[in-house]
Amino acid sequence: MKARFIIAMALCLTAVHTGTAGGGLKYDTTEKRVAFAVKNLTMALRSDNAGLVESALRMSAKLKMRHPEADVTALVAAMERIRMTHADGTMRYKAFVAASICTNPEWFRGDAGVTGAPDESFFRTASTAMRDKLLSANTD
Repeated sequence: MKARFIIAMALCLTAVHTGTAGGGLKYDTTEKRVAFAVKNLTMALRSDNAGLVESALRMSAKLKMRHPEADVTALVAAMERIRMTHADGTMRYKAFVAASICTNPEWFRGDAGVTGAPDESFFRTASTAMRDKLLSANTD
């Protein structure tokens, strides 16, 4: 099981980063690399492997924060499916957080705490930032 998870993660990461390798694939623009990443992340979100899905959720949110102009409608649709139907409540909540980030990346613009959060604490950091921004009194 662990070996399959590691292989799936390696394939997902390879797919996301292949555009920068300059090998046989010709993704010479950022837009093409982002579109390729979106396609592969969408496939990863359909996986039965919970670790792969969680990683794809995190990578999708970080992708949208780094490239707010990217069209991630397919990713958001897959996240909404996870949010509504996944058996694990924690995974449903992570899908909600990731979909919120992808829908509203401006909430995190300039928030280095979220954009630079380590992988293991990304969702905790992002959900805390969302809570603080959306539920606290606005002093602006």
